[in-house]
Amino acid sequence: PLALALASAVRPGLFTVPERENGKAAWAMGASFITEGAIPFAAADPLLCPQGWHRPTDAEWQQLELALGMPASELNSTGLRGGAQNVGGLLKATTLWDAPNTGATNESGFSSVPSGFRYSSVGTFDGLGNSGNWWSASENGAQQAWGRFMYFSNAGIDRGSSTKRPGYCVRCVRD
Repeated sequence: PLALALASAVRPGLFTVPERENGKAAWAMGASFITEGAIPFAAADPLLCPQGWHRPTDAEWQQLELALGMPASELNSTGLRGGAQNVGGLLKATTLWDAPNTGATNESGFSSVPSGFRYSSVGTFDGLGNSGNWWSASENGAQQAWGRFMYFSNAGIDRGSSTKRPGYCVRCVRD
């Protein structure tokens, strides 16, 4: 939050009025070691992906999953899907994951790594080595957004909805 507070003060033209207002609160939050001060900034695509790129929607994730062999009947399901077709394995890097790294071939070139996630309530990290977690740009109600999750022990890809507070990775795709 302190970096965002400083950036919004030094280069205000790069930020919207609401983001500049959030920057004021980020000073106090950062000084108090409260990391949620960065969340209002992370909600806007221009700050996450470079110009000419964007966060994929849930539908764009589904297009990728379909192209990798997931049956159309599984696309809108939640939980693990595409395991029989090794959809998650086609996306996972062949290194860095905990054993057994089920199905990992990285044939898609996506090179998914097991970055884990950040708990919003306490700011600690978990899952490093055994899970990869990505936001989509699609909300599921006012408080939640769709995401994708991969695990070291499964060849599928999990589609789920989560509150917007945890720290997940962001995949950027070309416009």
